[in-house]
Amino acid sequence: FGLDYSFQSISNKSLLINGFESRSNTFHQIGSRWNITRKFTLNVGYKDGKKGNNQQFLSSNSFDLKYFEIEPKLSWQPGASFRWSINFRYSEKNNRSEIKETAYVRNLGTEIKYNLVSKGSFNVQFNYLNIAFNGNKNSSLGYEMLEALQPGLNFTWALGWQTNIGKNMQLNLTYNGRKSEEAKAIHTGNMMVRAYF
Repeated sequence: FGLDYSFQSISNKSLLINGFESRSNTFHQIGSRWNITRKFTLNVGYKDGKKGNNQQFLSSNSFDLKYFEIEPKLSWQPGASFRWSINFRYSEKNNRSEIKETAYVRNLGTEIKYNLVSKGSFNVQFNYLNIAFNGNKNSSLGYEMLEALQPGLNFTWALGWQTNIGKNMQLNLTYNGRKSEEAKAIHTGNMMVRAYF
């Protein structure tokens, strides 16, 4: 078993043509891991923090967001090459400025990872998200609180393949997709070649 705690505080301030813009993100995070048996592992994560954005010119983009999330994950790994995980994440986000906006995110997901010794790895992810939100989804705050998704039912999925090409090159192929109730599916693919010297 294991237990870890981390604290992070990030802030920056930029001078733009139309005034200053400052952003901040401060959070406490606790993670725990328990190897129930040789094949089953339970991970539980908890995160509590606040995000802020302050703009002089566009005050409508300013927000003071308080959030927390909890995420238990159960993994089954019968050997060194295969792992299957199922996880659930619940998060609440509250805007504490003049307009009181809230978002409740429930995410049920699964992931499969398969490693081929000295050849590469294959990764598959699928998530079902249900988001309740009472604000303006087309604002910068709405984008932040909705995690770039839409209120209601959402689905996300991803495929990834990583393999070595020769002794000092690596090829990564990734495909991501997402689908919301009232929007068409969005598909994104990437390819990256990395060289080691």
